[in-house]
Amino acid sequence: MVMSGGSLKRTKIDEHGDYSSSSNLEAQSSGGKHDEPLVHPPGIMAAKRKEKGVTKGSKDEISREISEMKKSDTKQMNMMQQYLRLKEKELEVKLGKEQTKKYNLLIQLISRDSLSETEQLLRDKLQLELFGS
Repeated sequence: MVMSGGSLKRTKIDEHGDYSSSSNLEAQSSGGKHDEPLVHPPGIMAAKRKEKGVTKGSKDEISREISEMKKSDTKQMNMMQQYLRLKEKELEVKLGKEQTKKYNLLIQLISRDSLSETEQLLRDKLQLELFGS
Protein backbone atom coordinates (compact mmCIF):
# COMPACT_ATOMS: atom_id res chain seq x y z
CA MET A 1 0.00 0.00 0.00
CA VAL A 2 1.47 3.33 -1.04
CA MET A 3 0.91 6.36 1.10
CA SER A 4 1.03 9.84 -0.26
CA GLY A 5 3.48 12.33 1.17
CA GLY A 6 6.64 10.45 0.11
CA SER A 7 6.99 8.12 3.09
CA LEU A 8 8.26 4.66 2.40
CA LYS A 9 6.10 1.85 3.64
CA ARG A 10 6.66 -1.83 3.15
CA THR A 11 3.80 -3.67 1.61
CA LYS A 12 3.13 -7.30 0.80
CA ILE A 13 3.17 -7.82 -2.93
CA ASP A 14 2.01 -11.43 -3.28
CA GLU A 15 0.36 -14.29 -1.50
CA HIS A 16 3.74 -15.83 -0.58
CA GLY A 17 4.45 -13.01 1.85
CA ASP A 18 7.27 -11.28 -0.03
CA TYR A 19 7.76 -7.69 1.01
CA SER A 20 8.96 -4.73 -0.93
CA SER A 21 9.40 -1.04 -0.39
CA SER A 22 6.59 0.98 -1.87
CA SER A 23 9.13 2.95 -3.87
CA ASN A 24 10.60 -0.22 -5.42
CA LEU A 25 8.34 -0.56 -8.44
CA GLU A 26 10.38 -3.29 -10.12
CA ALA A 27 9.85 -5.65 -7.21
CA GLN A 28 6.12 -4.88 -7.18
CA SER A 29 5.71 -5.42 -10.89
CA SER A 30 7.74 -8.67 -11.03
CA GLY A 31 5.45 -10.43 -8.57
CA GLY A 32 6.55 -13.59 -6.80
CA LYS A 33 10.08 -14.62 -5.79
CA HIS A 34 13.09 -12.55 -6.86
CA ASP A 35 15.75 -14.13 -9.01
CA GLU A 36 18.45 -11.81 -7.64
CA PRO A 37 18.91 -11.27 -3.90
CA LEU A 38 18.44 -7.75 -2.61
CA VAL A 39 21.71 -5.93 -2.01
CA HIS A 40 21.79 -4.30 1.38
CA PRO A 41 23.89 -1.24 2.07
CA PRO A 42 27.11 -1.87 4.03
CA GLY A 43 27.12 -1.47 7.78
CA ILE A 44 28.55 1.61 9.44
CA MET A 45 31.95 0.06 10.21
CA ALA A 46 32.28 -1.48 6.75
CA ALA A 47 31.45 1.89 5.16
CA LYS A 48 34.10 3.61 7.30
CA ARG A 49 36.72 1.01 6.37
CA LYS A 50 35.82 1.41 2.72
CA GLU A 51 36.07 5.19 3.05
CA LYS A 52 39.52 4.91 4.61
CA GLY A 53 40.60 2.30 2.09
CA VAL A 54 41.35 -0.30 4.75
CA THR A 55 40.33 -3.86 3.99
CA LYS A 56 41.49 -7.24 5.23
CA GLY A 57 43.68 -7.59 2.16
CA SER A 58 45.22 -4.17 2.62
CA LYS A 59 45.94 -4.92 6.30
CA ASP A 60 47.76 -8.10 5.27
CA GLU A 61 49.63 -6.17 2.60
CA ILE A 62 50.63 -3.46 5.07
CA SER A 63 51.87 -6.02 7.61
CA ARG A 64 53.81 -7.80 4.83
CA GLU A 65 55.42 -4.49 3.81
CA ILE A 66 56.34 -3.74 7.42
CA SER A 67 57.97 -7.14 7.84
CA GLU A 68 59.91 -6.64 4.60
CA MET A 69 61.07 -3.22 5.84
CA LYS A 70 62.21 -4.79 9.11
CA LYS A 71 64.15 -7.42 7.17
CA SER A 72 65.83 -4.77 5.02
CA ASP A 73 66.57 -2.68 8.14
CA THR A 74 68.15 -5.74 9.77
CA LYS A 75 70.27 -6.32 6.67
CA GLN A 76 71.36 -2.67 6.67
CA MET A 77 72.23 -2.86 10.37
CA ASN A 78 74.31 -5.98 9.78
CA MET A 79 76.12 -4.29 6.91
CA MET A 80 76.79 -1.21 9.08
CA GLN A 81 78.12 -3.40 11.90
CA GLN A 82 80.43 -5.20 9.47
CA TYR A 83 81.60 -1.85 8.11
CA LEU A 84 82.30 -0.54 11.62
CA ARG A 85 84.23 -3.71 12.53
CA LEU A 86 86.31 -3.31 9.38
CA LYS A 87 87.05 0.34 10.22
CA GLU A 88 88.00 -0.64 13.79
CA LYS A 89 90.43 -3.24 12.44
CA GLU A 90 91.91 -0.68 10.07
CA LEU A 91 92.30 1.74 12.96
CA GLU A 92 93.92 -0.96 15.11
CA VAL A 93 96.37 -1.76 12.32
CA LYS A 94 97.12 1.93 11.88
CA LEU A 95 97.55 2.41 15.63
CA GLY A 96 99.64 -0.74 15.75
CA LYS A 97 101.98 0.73 13.16
CA GLU A 98 102.19 3.96 15.12
CA GLN A 99 102.85 2.04 18.34
CA THR A 100 105.58 0.09 16.56
CA LYS A 101 107.19 3.30 15.33
CA LYS A 102 107.06 4.78 18.83
CA TYR A 103 108.48 1.59 20.32
CA ASN A 104 111.36 1.55 17.82
CA LEU A 105 112.10 5.23 18.55
CA LEU A 106 112.09 4.51 22.30
CA ILE A 107 114.57 1.64 21.80
CA GLN A 108 116.86 3.94 19.84
CA LEU A 109 116.68 6.58 22.58
CA ILE A 110 117.38 4.06 25.33
CA SER A 111 120.33 2.57 23.46
CA ARG A 112 122.10 5.91 23.20
CA ASP A 113 124.65 6.80 25.85
CA SER A 114 124.01 10.48 26.05
CA LEU A 115 120.73 12.25 25.38
CA SER A 116 119.93 15.88 25.02
CA GLU A 117 117.27 17.43 27.22
CA THR A 118 114.60 17.20 24.51
CA GLU A 119 115.52 13.57 23.76
CA GLN A 120 115.19 12.71 27.46
CA LEU A 121 111.73 14.36 27.56
CA LEU A 122 110.72 12.45 24.44
CA ARG A 123 112.01 9.17 25.94
CA ASP A 124 110.04 9.77 29.15
CA LYS A 125 106.89 10.68 27.22
CA LEU A 126 107.15 7.55 25.04
CA GLN A 127 107.65 5.36 28.09
CA LEU A 128 104.50 6.81 29.67
CA GLU A 129 102.47 6.33 26.50
CA LEU A 130 103.64 2.82 25.80
CA PHE A 131 104.04 1.32 29.26
CA GLY A 132 102.16 3.68 31.55
CA SER A 133 105.07 4.02 33.97
